[in-house]
Amino acid sequence: MSALSERLSAAFTEFEALRQAPDFDETTFSRYDADAFAERHGLDGDELFAIVKHTRPKASADRFKWLEAVNARRDIGVRGLRTAVALFSFADDTGFPFPSQQALARRAGYRDDAEIRRGLASLVAIGALRKVRVTNLPPELAAKALGPRKAGGSGRSKRGTAYALVPPAEWPRNAQTGTPCPSRYRDTVSLLNHQDKPPPASQDSSHSGKEGRTGSVAPSGTVLLGVRKIGSEGPISVQDPTREEARNDAA
Repeated sequence: MSALSERLSAAFTEFEALRQAPDFDETTFSRYDADAFAERHGLDGDELFAIVKHTRPKASADRFKWLEAVNARRDIGVRGLRTAVALFSFADDTGFPFPSQQALARRAGYRDDAEIRRGLASLVAIGALRKVRVTNLPPELAAKALGPRKAGGSGRSKRGTAYALVPPAEWPRNAQTGTPCPSRYRDTVSLLNHQDKPPPASQDSSHSGKEGRTGSVAPSGTVLLGVRKIGSEGPISVQDPTREEARNDAA
């Protein structure tokens, strides 16, 4: 591999990682960070433009094949499938739908936006969907998404999220690995349900510290007033002289 191809490959890899960041904005990068990035990798304007263009999210123009491939999956559940159908209804021939989560929830028949967020997460996990900033859409779509509703736009915010329907052939490359725990509480419960049976508590388990005083009376009448240490067989028994004298008098 030549030095030129190695340099371009390193720049491409770094910029692709930058684009995957949730807060990446292509306009902000071009305005403030592009010159420093090009200087660091020795790129000219054409090379930098080619890298930026090539790393833009690819969308599936044939949204019907995308939905068919999603429907064939058995690991996204009903929520993921309903979310995919709602996205499909907003997509056009470009494969870049940009509805709000509230609009997706209404289209999918959910009252809670959290259901849509979970459905989107399942589609992202299998690689079928990529989230992009509205400002990073192709120029004509970004203008429509950001345009006012009165002028036929969608009125989305510049911080809004759009979606790219990833072609099924690229799903394995974009799929997320690992199985994150849905919640910390559920993980804690699973640990508690699988722990060993704890040992039975001792008679003076309510005491804390290394030493604790006992004041129970044994069946024989011996008063237990000793000091019990952790790990000992039991409390130290001390004879009560008063009870001993009363027993002798009765005899």
